[in-house]
Amino acid sequence: MEGFAAPPQSQQIRSNIKVWTSTGWKVASEPLQGTYASPGLGFALALQDLYGASYDIGLVPCAVSGSSIEQWQKGQPIYNDCLNKTLAALATQPGTYISGVLFAQGEANTYTQASADGWTTLALAFARDIRTDAGNLAVPFLYAQLGADPLLPTHPYWTYLQGLQATLQNPAVYPYIRMIKTLDLPTSAQHFLNAEAYAILGRRFASMYWSNFG
Repeated sequence: MEGFAAPPQSQQIRSNIKVWTSTGWKVASEPLQGTYASPGLGFALALQDLYGASYDIGLVPCAVSGSSIEQWQKGQPIYNDCLNKTLAALATQPGTYISGVLFAQGEANTYTQASADGWTTLALAFARDIRTDAGNLAVPFLYAQLGADPLLPTHPYWTYLQGLQATLQNPAVYPYIRMIKTLDLPTSAQHFLNAEAYAILGRRFASMYWSNFG
């Protein structure tokens, strides 16, 4: 999950929160990958606060800005790249397993109703396949609902997709899936979440994980 927010100027760095890179594990700081901030470090810091300072956390960032849910399907380049990164990271720590998947995607599926209508089925397919291929079908899958509607003519199905995304928040049917709301998070003039919003979103992911799966 990555938008266009500049990384915060001041960051809290902890030596046992690591991020997977093309050269292996390194101590995590934003940006975890590329140029822009993400909720990743905020999530890890908040989760470590809940579990305790000795709790080691490894992050494997896979975000691709502007990607559609269709691009996250098994066999597609983005999916394959994410899976390969995850498996490579796990291979360095024998006996470890993937503990959770954080997902924030949807904007690219608000252009047409057909694209929005396909989101829930394809999101469920992605959640199933990435967990299965990473070796832990029971791993929690946490996803962020779209934020405030920017009311852009190019995104006419934003609110419509928000409603569809909410239908997956049904623990009785999908026990390992939870949704994080983002409607109240601050955005930039271009409707993207800013660094402050990403930090808040990261903490919400951590709280949801802890309260449901911790």
